[in-house]
Amino acid sequence: MSTERAELLGALGWPALGDALGRVPAPVAVTSGPGHELAYANDAYTREFGAGAYPRLGGEDFLSVLDGVYRSGLPYQARSGDPLIFVFAPLRAEGAVWGVLVIAIRSGAEAAAAALHRTLVPLSPPDPEDLDVVAHPVPGTSGSPAGGSWHDVITLGAGRTALVAADPPGDGGHPGAAADPAAAHAVTAQARAALRAYARLDLPPAEVLEQAGAVLADLAAGATVNASYTVFDPAEASITAASAGQAAPLVLYPDGFGERLKLAAGPPLGAVGEPSAEVTALLPDGATLVLLTGGLAGALDPAATGELALATPADPAAPSDPVSLDALCRRIAARLAPEHAPDGGTLLLIRRRSPRPGHSGARMIELALSDGQEPTRRARAFCHGALATWRVPDQQREDIVLVVSELVTNAVVHGEAARRLRLRRTGVRIVVEVFDSGHRMPHPRAAALDAESGRGLHLVAKLADRWGARPVTGGKVVWCEFDHEPAPGRT
Repeated sequence: MSTERAELLGALGWPALGDALGRVPAPVAVTSGPGHELAYANDAYTREFGAGAYPRLGGEDFLSVLDGVYRSGLPYQARSGDPLIFVFAPLRAEGAVWGVLVIAIRSGAEAAAAALHRTLVPLSPPDPEDLDVVAHPVPGTSGSPAGGSWHDVITLGAGRTALVAADPPGDGGHPGAAADPAAAHAVTAQARAALRAYARLDLPPAEVLEQAGAVLADLAAGATVNASYTVFDPAEASITAASAGQAAPLVLYPDGFGERLKLAAGPPLGAVGEPSAEVTALLPDGATLVLLTGGLAGALDPAATGELALATPADPAAPSDPVSLDALCRRIAARLAPEHAPDGGTLLLIRRRSPRPGHSGARMIELALSDGQEPTRRARAFCHGALATWRVPDQQREDIVLVVSELVTNAVVHGEAARRLRLRRTGVRIVVEVFDSGHRMPHPRAAALDAESGRGLHLVAKLADRWGARPVTGGKVVWCEFDHEPAPGRT
């Protein structure tokens, strides 16, 4: 935007309007006064219609529409012969209309692609306690937003987080699904819903992709979606990833070394083939996980990414600190310019979060229950001692000990051999995990009034803020979360 145009809008009483409109990718113009002088036009408007020109409408006179909006003070919408929709909105200062804002919106496939992308970006994504997550769309040469790529952040149990990176639907060799924006929207919504549904079951990543792919094949035969599903476990400081036709994630280490996970991609969601394998890797302090979608995957090599990770930190007083995620994201996106990644995509960066101000770092302690006798009694004593050391309030401490006792007893009673108890305290919650060798997932059941058992899980659900179970190698984990805020001055 030129200085003259900015000064003109400032003189009209809207000093910030010019800067805002200059960032809008759609054609935008502002007219002034009853004569409808073209006071401002952004660069997109000039490219589309020419400098100082008024566009043509389908069956209405452009100036007549401006006059009607100016005099009535009411917004108006009109369509041109070209697939453009014009929105006219009155601009007021001190209650009086002084001009009209005109925005041209392109309909058809491009608008549908933009709308699709907006609906797939989480409007209010969860804020994982243990992770910082930054997403950055990289438009392709066509200008479409990230080529229709999308991502998701899903909160799992026991402080774990799932991260999804996916591409727009392909047609799987059949025409229609990829070409029709409405069909693509439906397929993407189905894939996302299926992934979230199986994520709620807390299944392993490869199984989530396998089951979601089977659902997509039933609902949208012939359509496919490339997706990766990665789970971060703060207790293990690890990531477990699986891929359905998507590029393997990258890990950037603080020393500047970058490597792509050795992950063989399975078939896309909705396609037939051998299921994806899984890979697990540590995510140490300062390391950054990079998920790439669309055309970005082949445009960035690990060595180049590692060089970016070695960039000088913003704070000279802390030279050992890694560069911020926002800064790293901008640098990688700049390197992935459209000429290097013409199809665009989404860049998703994930890093383990430092403790929040006022909170100490996470603490974790474990007890092997398979060693020795009387596992329930030992678990209660162990839990009492740990929670007392962490200065957990008495009432909550008693609730947690009672829940631990129920979970360990259930494992023993059902012959599933409780193996391990893990307690983890963070700044906002206490997490309890009981590992056993059973494979049947626990479900609350209705107990008869005179029954002496069958109410344990109802008690767990009542006392804990959240609870659930997930399968692991050799058995399962039953977990509970208790919201917890430390007293002021205590860590």
